[in-house]
Amino acid sequence: MNWTYCGQLKYIVSFVLAAACIVQADIDIARSGEARVVIVLAPDASGKQKSATSDLKKYLEKITGATLDIIGVDDATAGLFPEMSRIFVGDSSVARQLAPQVEWDRLAPDEIVIKSVDGDLIVAGGKPRGTVYAIYTLLQDMIGCRWWAPGAMFIPSDPSLSLPELNIRYAPPFEVRVILGEIAMLPEARSWHRLSFDLSFDTSPRGIPSRILKAEEYYIKHPEWFAYLRDEGSEDEEYTYRYVLKTWKHNALHEPKPNSYDAYVEVLERTRRVYSQPCPHSEGARKTILKALLAEIAAGQGTWNSPQVVWVNQGHGYYMCQCGRCEAVRDKEGSDSGNWVLMANAIAQEVEKVYPDVFVGVSAYWHTEAPPAAVQPRKNVLVYQALYTQNRLDPSRTYAFQSHALKKWASIAKLYVWDFDSNNRNYYQPHPNYFVRGDNMQFFNEIGVDGIMVQGGFGKAADLLALRTWVTAQMLWNPNKNPRKLMIEFLDGYYGAAAPILMEYMEAMVDGAHRNKDQWLGSYEFTTAGWATVRDMNVATRLFDEAAAAVKGDKILSQRVWLARQSIDLSWLDRYDEFKQEAADKGILFLGPPDPSKIIDAVAPYRQTWGRWHIGKPFSAYFDEMKEKFSSTTGN
Repeated sequence: MNWTYCGQLKYIVSFVLAAACIVQADIDIARSGEARVVIVLAPDASGKQKSATSDLKKYLEKITGATLDIIGVDDATAGLFPEMSRIFVGDSSVARQLAPQVEWDRLAPDEIVIKSVDGDLIVAGGKPRGTVYAIYTLLQDMIGCRWWAPGAMFIPSDPSLSLPELNIRYAPPFEVRVILGEIAMLPEARSWHRLSFDLSFDTSPRGIPSRILKAEEYYIKHPEWFAYLRDEGSEDEEYTYRYVLKTWKHNALHEPKPNSYDAYVEVLERTRRVYSQPCPHSEGARKTILKALLAEIAAGQGTWNSPQVVWVNQGHGYYMCQCGRCEAVRDKEGSDSGNWVLMANAIAQEVEKVYPDVFVGVSAYWHTEAPPAAVQPRKNVLVYQALYTQNRLDPSRTYAFQSHALKKWASIAKLYVWDFDSNNRNYYQPHPNYFVRGDNMQFFNEIGVDGIMVQGGFGKAADLLALRTWVTAQMLWNPNKNPRKLMIEFLDGYYGAAAPILMEYMEAMVDGAHRNKDQWLGSYEFTTAGWATVRDMNVATRLFDEAAAAVKGDKILSQRVWLARQSIDLSWLDRYDEFKQEAADKGILFLGPPDPSKIIDAVAPYRQTWGRWHIGKPFSAYFDEMKEKFSSTTGN
């Protein structure tokens, strides 16, 4: 193959087809820029399949310079194109006749089939998503296209493109593959990255209290349905009786009138029950939840795709019911998860009678993350473990609590995992867990995890966001890949000559964070104060200077390197005085910006367009804070 460039990417890719390329090619896509195939679309193709088929045509035309036709099955079998090979897209009667050995009706929803048959090619898969993934697998893994990020692609050039004999049937081991992030949530990214789309359930579900057991409807009438707080605690100890009482009294005075907090306070003082969490053993709460879930399923199941899930999960926070029954189960099972699994089991038993294909999902999160000692979820209960309390510095397998909990849950239940990749209180600063995600995907696959949602970064200048998204997506699709090789491939493709320098930068940041063997890297850090020293920042600054020099003269690559550098430039500003003082105290160079306002000026054009900076704040708010801070110190 000869290679050209798309989007002005100036790099050379060495692409070798799969082992099957030693077989003489049996399908010519084009010959000297003239089409040798037609694309045959299945008659019942979905909108997503039609869109993906248009992409197949579009990129095959870009690669070959030929013009390809998309036709129907009737035209394909009528002998209208006798000299052409055919690419059959989707599950059709002809595809089934050509490949009767494929168990078409048993394909998993995301399973793909790419198969050569007598000079034709079948590109199809399970319903509803398999055919879409098969198309983008063909374009990427067999032909060599790369979609790095929005506006950044690599497309090979070969006017005489041909394909070897192919016989691929593959089902990704994770049935749900979601990245919650700026790039990954784009429809184009979901297609190219082969991420889950058209799911019929929320992958970041709200708890029961806010969704079904609404305080304004049930709390005053049925306080016994809600969590009992036995411990007094203190007014400064969150999730305790005294803290809640103080908070609700404050709300009664300061929330817009009219409000219900005076009534809520009276119930709280009388019953010590708090509406923030249900009592998992309350029959009234269970019946109300079950009724709502059955209505939800009845209203929507006809349009739901597989997997079908309804949630019976706890609310956010550390509220645990301390009634006698909940306490007894917690003591016996060693975890509050025992109470929630028992409630989920009771509800799932009733759901199964009417809707046997629907899973009842329950969270393993915070105080329910540890699995119960003896209680086991029913076969139609899905456990969703959120790794909320884990140190982000190293892979999950290295931490005894998370490793044990994951293995135990995976052994007793259908298990999804909610992993965390970003720093949600500052998406932009360096978050040195760059080599963790790939290992996590491999570990999750080894122990039998069924689905994964990775909470990633938002904001256009979030810490190496395109790299994180691309590598994570590749590992979600095939966790048997080598994550470091994937990182190198992305860096080469996206940053060109700066690639090895950026790899050195990531390694330097990771080494800095590991300097303290007891270092804790959380997902909610405001600054790098926990790990980064002025020496680390100096090293990073030198490396970004080298990276910029390596791509000097290439406008696109220079912009990408500059964008990546903002993690360091803005981190200098976050702790500017602290870093200057540290350099002076230690007698070392300070390579931070001599005039911080120049950093502010450089990012000023992006104040409104860079999106989020913090899980709850826009970049514009951060920009305004920094501008005020440094205008007052510089006198500008």
